[in-house]
Amino acid sequence: MKQVEKQTNYTLTLILVMLLVPLAGLDAAAQQGASGNDNKKTGLQDEPLPPDPRATGPSADAFPGKLMYYKGCSGNTFGQWVIREPGSGRLLMFFSCNSAIKNGKPVRRGPGDPGTHNPVAPTWHADRIYVTWGSADGKTGWDAESGPLLLLGPGGTNENCLIGDPTVAHWQGTWHMYYEGTSSDQGATNYLFHATADHWKGPWIKQGQVQGVMGHRGRCGLSWPTTLIDGGQLILYYMDGKSRLMAAENADATGHTFRMANYDAGQPVNDDPRKGPVNPQPVMRGVKVNRGAVKFFDGAYHLVHDNVGRTNVFLRVSSDKFDFTDSPAKVLMKVNEKAWYDKHVGLPSFFVGEGCDRIYFTGATTNPVWSYGQGKIGYYELPQ
Repeated sequence: MKQVEKQTNYTLTLILVMLLVPLAGLDAAAQQGASGNDNKKTGLQDEPLPPDPRATGPSADAFPGKLMYYKGCSGNTFGQWVIREPGSGRLLMFFSCNSAIKNGKPVRRGPGDPGTHNPVAPTWHADRIYVTWGSADGKTGWDAESGPLLLLGPGGTNENCLIGDPTVAHWQGTWHMYYEGTSSDQGATNYLFHATADHWKGPWIKQGQVQGVMGHRGRCGLSWPTTLIDGGQLILYYMDGKSRLMAAENADATGHTFRMANYDAGQPVNDDPRKGPVNPQPVMRGVKVNRGAVKFFDGAYHLVHDNVGRTNVFLRVSSDKFDFTDSPAKVLMKVNEKAWYDKHVGLPSFFVGEGCDRIYFTGATTNPVWSYGQGKIGYYELPQ
């Protein structure tokens, strides 16, 4: 979701960005408020933006991160989660896009469909959650079957302004989606939410705030959830308001209530080391992140994460899915002035399913053609 202090400049600048990452300053490009006049700026047509020359052609092949997907109608596509549908092998990508909505599809400017105006901002634009499918290789052809499909929009207590950054798991015979939301166009105090469906196309039913999760609630609050199914357990990773990667596992079969990992129930809850032992402990002590995702393969747990500021993507390996503190960090990607991700690279996630050791990420560029919303989704093949 849009996040000023995370410096997520790829999100649409028609409204103030969503999440707030601790200790980071407001990004100037993200401070253009939600003015109706923004829709009249040059180049804000509903048609797709022209191709970014740094993201296509032979020159792009020189960089490890390949451009995969974007919605030119908004210029803002981010928070991706790619999964293989159990039983069919179909590839699905859930993601966020900031735009107005016409005929159920994202567009660059309002007025949009009835009922889609964002009264909090106020604007026709909002972060919403979509799914697209049809890709045979997980790289191209995502909208081959009439995607993207709008799944969820803002609405409800503490999520009536912006929602986004979905992670999806098929668990206990039900589709579960976890996402973040806020009621503030200032980007303060996000919460984690849960929705369920019998089919990945929906209808998705909002279940309200996730229960049992802990972490610093100031600044951005709880955000950037990712999931892991391991030994029948549903694990939820997320970032708290101090940019710490936290973890929890399901406490029952609903997928709605969790119990914290690295938590001592006999000690007081504390997130300030000056006041005593930190409880619960994060997955990585002393390391700040925006987003982290875990996958088990090659006999170990692999964590892919970015840094605050989104200039690098790292990989760590551990035998403990709840502790990567002592795991050396290998740099997979970094911003490059000649690449299409010359401004930001981050928000990584693994491909969820067998047979593909790949990460997906969101990149942002300083290319002036793309200065109106910069988020694009790419992929990176892990070294064999």
